[in-house]
Amino acid sequence: KLKSSQETALFSDRDCIRASLRSAVAAGSLRRVGRIVRINPDGTIPSLLPKVVDHQLHAPWNSVITATIEATRQTLKNDLISIMIRGSIACGQAKPRISDADFIVVFKADESSSRPQARLSSSKASALRQVAKDLAPQLPCVSKIELTPVPIADYEALQDLDQGVLSSDAILAAVGPETAFLVATSAIPVWGVDMRKSLPALASRCPRVVARDFEDSIYEALNASKQLDGIEPRSRAVRWALKRCLRTAMQARCLEAFSRDLAVCACCAARGASAQRRKELASALLLATSSEADALLSRDTEDLCRSLTTWVSSLLPIRTGPLVSVTPPSVVRTRPGNLLRSALGMVSSWPNVDQLRSQSLLRPTVAKLAGSVQEMEGSEARKVMDRANSVPHPIVVRNAASHWPSTKAGGARKWTLQTLAQRYGREWGLVRVSPCLDFPFVEMSHPFVESGGFNPPSQEVAMQMAEIADRLGQHEAGGTVSPMTTYRAGEYYYWQSTVGEEMMKDVDINGTDPLDAMGTLVQQPRLWLSGSGSVSPTHYDASDSVLVQVLGRKRMLLWPPTALRHLDPYPNSHPLRRRTRVDPRKEGFPENIAAFEVMLEPGDVLLFPGKWAHFTESHSLSASVSLRMRRTHQAT
Repeated sequence: KLKSSQETALFSDRDCIRASLRSAVAAGSLRRVGRIVRINPDGTIPSLLPKVVDHQLHAPWNSVITATIEATRQTLKNDLISIMIRGSIACGQAKPRISDADFIVVFKADESSSRPQARLSSSKASALRQVAKDLAPQLPCVSKIELTPVPIADYEALQDLDQGVLSSDAILAAVGPETAFLVATSAIPVWGVDMRKSLPALASRCPRVVARDFEDSIYEALNASKQLDGIEPRSRAVRWALKRCLRTAMQARCLEAFSRDLAVCACCAARGASAQRRKELASALLLATSSEADALLSRDTEDLCRSLTTWVSSLLPIRTGPLVSVTPPSVVRTRPGNLLRSALGMVSSWPNVDQLRSQSLLRPTVAKLAGSVQEMEGSEARKVMDRANSVPHPIVVRNAASHWPSTKAGGARKWTLQTLAQRYGREWGLVRVSPCLDFPFVEMSHPFVESGGFNPPSQEVAMQMAEIADRLGQHEAGGTVSPMTTYRAGEYYYWQSTVGEEMMKDVDINGTDPLDAMGTLVQQPRLWLSGSGSVSPTHYDASDSVLVQVLGRKRMLLWPPTALRHLDPYPNSHPLRRRTRVDPRKEGFPENIAAFEVMLEPGDVLLFPGKWAHFTESHSLSASVSLRMRRTHQAT
């Protein structure tokens, strides 16, 4: 029976899923339908645990827990900090001989595992794997014992153990966002410190899955199913891969709710899917809840898993940053493992997602204005640059690029969303994705971004021109794009990628006065394609720049290099290097500096020197081409 009328309605129009659900329940492999919870606006979810959990730890699970605690304590001795049980046993959905017993084991790390990426190779982690292997034959009521190792290497933080807590910095650095999410939403402490008390609220935010990581995990499991000794370990690997497919499919397709229950995940993933996909999801649900090893290890099941993997991967972002940020600098204690992070002040000095999303479209600036950017004819601008042997100050040349094929009114190659999609739809580029209309550049390869020490305010996703044109078109029409690539509560897009070889035919640099007098290109021209209201927050470039407006209108504010110290830029060692901490739209912006303003129309060319900070906002659907140029005497 389905648990509630709400879930009955959820399954009512999915005959194949409902049939497989009934089969699983009738066969005894599925106890009941688990919880489905609504995702909060900040991306967090309520606990997946039932309100009453004591009864779930009775026989036969109490014997599993007792044996695991005893074996783990004997192995880790005084270094053991905490043991938590999670998954189906904790949630009250475990089925004897089918469910796994999943534990999270927190312990004091030895020197060899002081870095999170080394934890699986440490001697203590290896010892835990042996404990799980030895326990499995003694506990036939579970299909597998899994002990997830969580070494804590922050020895100063360990002093907090006397108060029964750990700092959230230490926890997040050790467990990572995915394990932190499991602890916060579906784990029960069974021995030692309750780690849940040490986690920040954002730990219960739904983890985002990257296509490549998802694919790698599935193919690794399928390969293991062929290499492991014994039918049971091999079938468990396939079952795990099927579960992963079902749960990730729901995350990719259902943006408003979350569940780890396989039946709910299959059902939500099936909504709006083709008949073939619905049949595959139904088969995956039956197999994932089955104990028939022969069926799990068949070639048909492997083909099913690979087909679902390909489909789900197409719904996921290609790359994304870490989910949970560490505690703000005001409460971070300076200790050896955290000195650089504290010195950079990288965590809360940038607005969080909710603050960014609350900013209204095209908010008026509070910055003082020194006047408009000086307008010149192309020949006059050339003379000024010849005299100074550089671009001495911002200059705008109106209609200088109006002859470009991409801007020429009525021309066959004039750029619009439709023509870009038609002619260059298969070209790939990087798109910056943001939960709001602010698009701060973030160095995604920075070690603090990759390690999870910094939660970036925007992400990068690879996308084809046809897709970005479609997404921007829907936004301009006031629609909502689905599926989201990165942010469940809504997202916006800014194409920021190099101009391809074919597209360069629409860009006439050499025939544009005064561009032909500016020297050689420092880098390949870049296309900036954005929707109405998109903002590139205040930042500066190292070399002279040119911005050619091709489509739509764009407003810019520019400040001279002498204003940089008042704009408070991040240092070069920061992921937001060359971005500034102050915002010209907010109260408190420095009153002792003034900006030069310009509104660019199609065909206009703006030239400005390096280290001139600039704030940019699109007043309509906008396409611009930027050029970095250098005369022979200038340093790169």
